[in-house]
Amino acid sequence: KSLENLYPFARAGSQGPWALFHEVDRAIERNRKEYANKTVREILPALERLATEMERSKGMSQRKASEYLKEMAHLAWSAKIVGSSLERNALLDPLNLVFDLLRRQRGFLDEETIRAQIEEELAGRLDRLAKQRGYALGRERRECVARFIDLFFAFYRDLYGGRLRQLLPDEKGIKAAYLCFLRGEIGRKGETSSGGEGTATEMTDQPAIEGEA
Repeated sequence: KSLENLYPFARAGSQGPWALFHEVDRAIERNRKEYANKTVREILPALERLATEMERSKGMSQRKASEYLKEMAHLAWSAKIVGSSLERNALLDPLNLVFDLLRRQRGFLDEETIRAQIEEELAGRLDRLAKQRGYALGRERRECVARFIDLFFAFYRDLYGGRLRQLLPDEKGIKAAYLCFLRGEIGRKGETSSGGEGTATEMTDQPAIEGEA
């Protein structure tokens, strides 16, 4: 049985780092969902080393891709560019929105227009969440949203040449890697005293960014 459990990881190893992150994400959701953020923090250093070795063995250069996703994750957590809780879907909400809006874009729209639409939609969603907590989305946090979108499009352009058909097949792996890096950013203050995952209420206890109080 234990060998059977290793098979998905061995298969992912032959497909590249994105597949590895995706398989780890699936395994955590199946077996350690209630401790997902803590589990990822514990395994992330080893996971990154393994992904790096996979890149070298395949002659790949994905370090730049990982750096983009790490920076996005760091920004997302520090500026709370997330949904209303620490659950998987809420943490992925901004990136899900980006992919969903990209899929809906018409080919005649230029990149600047698409970026502006995505930025406005994401800022609007975060503003609605902020108002539920009694304040409006401030200028500094809006600037962080713009930076988040800038980073994604730099990643999209540098790694995929801005070609959606090349990006979409890697969507699940990209989201899984981003989620791992984001969970790695979440400190122990985001956990309950029993060791489980934090809640939306706990997230609102984070100090408000200047201008939003």
